[in-house]
Amino acid sequence: YQRRVHGGCNSRMDFTILGDPVNLASRLEGLNKKFGTYILVSEEIVNDPNVSVSFITQPMGKVVVKGKTLPTTVYEVIDELSNSTDTFINGAKIYTHAMNLFYNRSFQQALELFQERETMGMPPKNIGENISLCKAYINKPPGNDWNGVDVLKEKY
Repeated sequence: YQRRVHGGCNSRMDFTILGDPVNLASRLEGLNKKFGTYILVSEEIVNDPNVSVSFITQPMGKVVVKGKTLPTTVYEVIDELSNSTDTFINGAKIYTHAMNLFYNRSFQQALELFQERETMGMPPKNIGENISLCKAYINKPPGNDWNGVDVLKEKY
């Protein structure tokens, strides 16, 4: 739900967009610092057919942003598909598969793919954290209530 609010007088108008999508976009902009990315978008954007055929994306994690209760998967926009190289395309596919394995608790397989992706050059900034988590979870698996969601207590 989005609403445009008009305020001001006839000689000066000020428009503001309000609503949940705008709030989420603001939170995702701040999360770029956490993930070391430039452009993050939500799962809803990635699932848009116009986006999925035009851009290379990769999941960065599942988060519950401050002020929300439900998680959203956030994605890094890497490049336009038409301008990209096979290295970026294949790297995003490997990383996406590794993240899916991670969330399905296949930590050894995820670790191997994260390590493979790391050797391809220009890996995501959070790959070291994911490798460390996989190693920790291989040694001591998380409890049955683990869902991999990062609940953020602060605005980024």
